[in-house]
Amino acid sequence: MNQEKEKIQISTKLLSKTRIKAGKQKFQTSPRKLKKPEAIISVLISLNNCFLNLTDFKGKTIAKTSAGIFAAGPIKKDSAFAALRAATALANISLAKNIKRVLVFFKGFGKARLSIATGLRSAGLRITAIHQKLSIPHNGCRPRKKRRLLF
Repeated sequence: MNQEKEKIQISTKLLSKTRIKAGKQKFQTSPRKLKKPEAIISVLISLNNCFLNLTDFKGKTIAKTSAGIFAAGPIKKDSAFAALRAATALANISLAKNIKRVLVFFKGFGKARLSIATGLRSAGLRITAIHQKLSIPHNGCRPRKKRRLLF
């Protein structure tokens, strides 16, 4: 008799936590509160260099770096290693100014995208979202006329 009462009490507790919709039982969960980012990191990647800019939401620049600053000797400006060092330097500056959550905008294409994201994350920044903008032409410019060679 006691066992049946316990089962009934357990089942009523379960029913109070669930809602029934179309014959399926689903647990109600409270919506997860996402923390808002504190700053924006704009990354411009060109074929020769990489520029990183840390701004607030009004557009005021807090700090900026480029991969060309860290390219010395055998390290080239367009390499992923120089971009990684620039990203970690910018992350250290933002952590010193007590900015921990950032929103990242990528513009352009190159081999430094992944290394910048990993450099920011490894330095201790929390990336809330990544937006990418690629300017790829649908058909491109009209090509030059072909050369006519006479033999």
